[in-house]
Amino acid sequence: MNPLRHPNQLLLLGRYSTLLLISVMGILSIFSMASVNAQTNSQQPITIQANQLDTYDQQGESHYQGEVVARQGHLLLKGDTLVVYHPQRLIDRIVTDGQPAYFEMNDPEQGPVKGHADRIVYYANQEIAHLIGNAFVDRGQTQSIQAGLIIVDLTTMTLQATGSSNTESADTSPGRVEMIFTPGTQD
Repeated sequence: MNPLRHPNQLLLLGRYSTLLLISVMGILSIFSMASVNAQTNSQQPITIQANQLDTYDQQGESHYQGEVVARQGHLLLKGDTLVVYHPQRLIDRIVTDGQPAYFEMNDPEQGPVKGHADRIVYYANQEIAHLIGNAFVDRGQTQSIQAGLIIVDLTTMTLQATGSSNTESADTSPGRVEMIFTPGTQD
């Protein structure tokens, strides 16, 4: 007698085949979702809204004014003014000024990161933000940092800070970095 000819065994084999097919499809969908989520912010389009726009193509600059909001992937920038530097029509950096200028990063893996400063310079290709002057960053209500200059690497979510906000020289003017760790609960 052929062992696969028994009706109960054929039914059981059909169920295992269906389960295997569903499992493989589930694994493939997880990998495809992971590859979509792995797309970095620098590969996402940038959308900018403002009350006014002045474009200077020969200089490679676009100037936005009035309630400016810029979005790229998980990143949000807000300010009074914003200048996009785009030599050869490739975005190099975005400079946002405000009283203060704001940024927000809602990364599903890293959690929310919010901050503000007098000026924010976002280097789009490197995904690095420089918060300059009265800089403040809040990392998901577990840590906050205040300094003259805070540099945030948005891909690794690492921070560098200095009390001085002068990035052009080794200015040692008075200024301090303040870091606050808020105890949290572990699940």
